[in-house]
Amino acid sequence: MIQQFSLPKSEEDDFIRKMVDLLASDQIGELQDDELFKIILSSFNMFFFSNITSIDVQFTEECNLRCNYCFVRDKRENRFSPEMGMRALDFLILNSGSVKKLEYTFFGGEPLLEFDTMYLVMQYAAEVSEKTGKNIAFNATTNGILLNEDILKKTQGRINYLLSIDGDEKSHNKHRISKNGEGSFKHVFPKIQLLKRFQPWVGARMTICPDTVGDLLHNVDFLYRNGVNQFLIGATIEDEWDESAMKIYEEQYRMLGDYYIEKTTNNEPFRITTFEKELENDCSNGIWGCWAGRNHVIITYNGDIYPCSKFIGLESYNCSEFYLGNIFEGFTNLKARERLYNLQGDLFTKCQKCELVNECSGGCPADNFSHNRDLYVPCNTGCDMLKMRRGVLIDFWEKRKKLDKLKETTST
Repeated sequence: MIQQFSLPKSEEDDFIRKMVDLLASDQIGELQDDELFKIILSSFNMFFFSNITSIDVQFTEECNLRCNYCFVRDKRENRFSPEMGMRALDFLILNSGSVKKLEYTFFGGEPLLEFDTMYLVMQYAAEVSEKTGKNIAFNATTNGILLNEDILKKTQGRINYLLSIDGDEKSHNKHRISKNGEGSFKHVFPKIQLLKRFQPWVGARMTICPDTVGDLLHNVDFLYRNGVNQFLIGATIEDEWDESAMKIYEEQYRMLGDYYIEKTTNNEPFRITTFEKELENDCSNGIWGCWAGRNHVIITYNGDIYPCSKFIGLESYNCSEFYLGNIFEGFTNLKARERLYNLQGDLFTKCQKCELVNECSGGCPADNFSHNRDLYVPCNTGCDMLKMRRGVLIDFWEKRKKLDKLKETTST
């Protein structure tokens, strides 16, 4: 490992010294060589990279829907066993260092197809938390079809569910369809009120496409009036966003900002995180990209480790370049992890003349690689959307600050 990275002598000595101390300590005891190697490999990753604090776990590749914008093209019957789910948790614990608060997200496909396995993992996690002092928060991204009272009773307060729903019946049914081509709205929509009985604060994952973007504000309002409190809104990058669609997207985004101000000014239970982060220099710390492969990874049904779910989508196109290792051995493809960990602005040569070079992080690494087969070349659609949203947010924050100032003046 040291030779692979050509470490400076001081760092090499420091790491070896720490490993010698570890191996001589009472923490180790009598272990087999493969277990010792796993500990050293984990220590190397935490020494030179960062702790892993959250994982998505792909409990199955199968799904009961066939959403036509899904980035995982192939739906296969591969699934996680309870043993694999527990080993994924062990991997998270082993690679979390001293961090106490960890996140474990049940992912798919549709993870509730494997609810019995999920439940066994949660029971195991209770034992692990007691022994290690780690606090493990569970999340699940679900299309909601399989949610029922029994599942919600068993997991109440233990799983935070994020519901995938795109809006009203017309918008939702355009893309979120069943295996036989029927829209899924009638099966999903009633689950909002069912979920609220057990989880009062409901979040929705909305995906917008060029043919639904014109109803963005309407769909957010529709879902809010029917019980959804928080919105994670993402646009499909794979679709063709022409000039007309982008103009509509901007108009809707501006109206959505006004809607956000209206709701939050009245202290209503409403959130869109996009409008909650003040404008700042995103690259002031020199780190580009996101946290995929840094403190977050996804684990596939067979225990393989990838930076995030979108990189699994690339894998379905026979792209294994960003395979990072597996949960039984740990991070073994250290060069791939290093590429993600050391995304620096000067590597993005095409970005240097962009007016937003200091306000962007180079786009989604998976999207970049998908479109250009290069981590360091942002996809054009992503760039266009960033510029549009940036302009909207500048005006949004100017309006927001004026209203806050007016409110402060009025109250005094």
